[in-house]
Amino acid sequence: MTTTGCALAAAFLVSTTLVIGADTQARALSPVHSPTLTLDLQNMAKISVTVLEEAKLTLTLIYQAAGIHVQWNTATADFTAILRPPPHPEAMRNSRFALGYAPHNPTERGHLAYVLADRTEAMARGLGVPHHLVLGMTMAHEVAHLLLPNNGHSPSGIMRDSWTQSDYKKAGLGQLFFTKEQARLMRDALAAVRLRAPGAPGR
Repeated sequence: MTTTGCALAAAFLVSTTLVIGADTQARALSPVHSPTLTLDLQNMAKISVTVLEEAKLTLTLIYQAAGIHVQWNTATADFTAILRPPPHPEAMRNSRFALGYAPHNPTERGHLAYVLADRTEAMARGLGVPHHLVLGMTMAHEVAHLLLPNNGHSPSGIMRDSWTQSDYKKAGLGQLFFTKEQARLMRDALAAVRLRAPGAPGR
């Protein structure tokens, strides 16, 4: 995930606004049964607990708007989000705007989504937005790469390959979503995960 944008004049509204935006979109997209996405979070970058919890809430509300319920449980995780400090892999060092990556291939779904925590913090500082917002957006984006076919990018929304100032503003207002088609594909992917391993932790 790469991102661009100029410094914003003010911080965005707090998580209560995110809840309102997510609930509105979720009502429009909600399937009869909302599948559950279970995530583990490894805080190798030693992000503060406060920022971490707000970032988790940001991700949770983004997926809620797609009709997907998120649980955080190490023991039964479908996927793991890893907040890693530098040094980063060479491919990431050569892509200086990348905020994260999710290794996978066309024949095998990956299970690890990496977030470059030093870069999300620097981006948040440069834009004048809360770190938890950039962190949560990036986690949501990279985890989605593990659920969506192909590269999963779209011209708008949380899966843009390059976020703009407007995207960060929308995210702060709880208005940056997956597309309806992406939401459907992710729900189908989670259903397929459950069918392949009944009673197992999504593997």
